[in-house]
Amino acid sequence: MRRGDTQPPERHAVWVVDGIISHKLGWFFREQFLMDHGVDAQAEVVANDDLVTGQLLAFQIKGGNSWFGEAADDGWVFRGNSNHLAYWLGHSLPVVVVLVDEDSNAFWQQVSPATVRETSKGFALVIPRSQPLDATARDKLLAVAGRSKGLTASLPDFYAVLPPGAVRSLRRAADTDRLAAARLAERLVTGRAAADATAALVIAGKPSWLVNSTAV
Repeated sequence: MRRGDTQPPERHAVWVVDGIISHKLGWFFREQFLMDHGVDAQAEVVANDDLVTGQLLAFQIKGGNSWFGEAADDGWVFRGNSNHLAYWLGHSLPVVVVLVDEDSNAFWQQVSPATVRETSKGFALVIPRSQPLDATARDKLLAVAGRSKGLTASLPDFYAVLPPGAVRSLRRAADTDRLAAARLAERLVTGRAAADATAALVIAGKPSWLVNSTAV
C-alpha cells in the first residue's frame, strides 16, 4: 500500500503536494498547521543553481475526486466564496489552488483577477488539465513566484501608469477600502488601451467587491 492511501483525502492531497514540491521541483515545502483563512502551505523557490531565492508561493490544497465533479472545456471548475477570493487577492504572496485526485494526480491554477470569474455567490476558477503539478510546472511556477507583489502592494505601480484624475480618485478610495481600490486599479491598468470600454464594462458589471464597498 502506498503511503497516503489510508489518509483522509485532504491529508493525502497535502502529502502528494509536499512530495511534488520537495522532490520533483527541489523546493522547500512548509505546511501551515495553524488555523488559517485559506492557505494550507507555502513553498520557497530554489533556483536552478541551488540558490534559495526567498520567493514564496501560497497553496490552497483540495483532495478527492469530488473536486473534479464540475468539468470545463479545458479542465475543472473550482468554486469559492467572495471572502476567500478577497483574502487570496489581497494576500502578500501569489496564491495557487491545487486539486489532487484519488490517484495522486495534481493540477493547479493561480488565483488572480485574470483567472477568476466572479459569480452571484462568489467566484469560479478553472483548473486547467494542461497544468499538472509536476516537474513540467517549474517554469510557470517560477514566473508566478517572480510576480510576488499582492494587489494592494502593487497600487503604487498602478498609479504610475494611470492618469492623474484616476489616481486621485483611487487614492481616496484606498483610504477606505485598499483592496477594492487595488482591484479596480488593476482592471483599469489592464484595459488602459481601451479606457472607455474598460470603464463601461466595470460599471455595467457592477462587481460586488466595488458596489458593496465603503469606498464606492
